[in-house]
Amino acid sequence: MDNVKYPNIFVVTTLQIDSPASERYNMVRCRSVGWFPTLEMARETVELNYGDIYEDSYHSYVVIEETAWGLYQYGSEVWYRWNNTLLCDEGYVETEKPRCMKNTRGFGMG
Repeated sequence: MDNVKYPNIFVVTTLQIDSPASERYNMVRCRSVGWFPTLEMARETVELNYGDIYEDSYHSYVVIEETAWGLYQYGSEVWYRWNNTLLCDEGYVETEKPRCMKNTRGFGMG
């Protein structure tokens, strides 16, 4: 391997999860929709729902994963869930990682 330092990327993956508070793994579907060179760009894409990544209720959660080059290189995660309550504008809001996903990593580049 070479000694070149490659920058990390930030992979955006949309998910649909049944019973997120459950202890049992409940992911129905997931799809990586893009990657970005900075966390700020990835956050903006999610928070402004660029490209309609919500897909009209098809994906209620999003995770942004920092990924380094190589095998199984997972860094930080930022989780979002769709919020459409009457007290808040529609959109993704930052949230805790769902309990049913606590032992799972590598959604974007598995």
